[in-house]
Amino acid sequence: MIEYLKVYVDLIQAGPEYQELIEDMEYRVKIPMNTPSARLVRHIKDDSLTHYALKRAKAYQKSALLALHPFRGFEDNASLTADELKAKIFRGGWEPDNR
Repeated sequence: MIEYLKVYVDLIQAGPEYQELIEDMEYRVKIPMNTPSARLVRHIKDDSLTHYALKRAKAYQKSALLALHPFRGFEDNASLTADELKAKIFRGGWEPDNR
């Protein structure tokens, strides 16, 4: 199937990004342990990915706090509605605040 996709991509003269995608899919088919789900299986503990997800979330949070323009608004752990969150992020408009 992937070989047919390679021929088709060449036939329609799709860009190199499509060729790269097909090569990535071919790699995953040949070595299934490289699929996203196979990589996640390695992190299952007690039939759950909760520990892994929390670990990743904390790493993302730490990285976000080190950003040049960190988002402020969750310091008090308040639950925000979607409209309240939009108002905090975009100050009521659709353009991000350029501080």
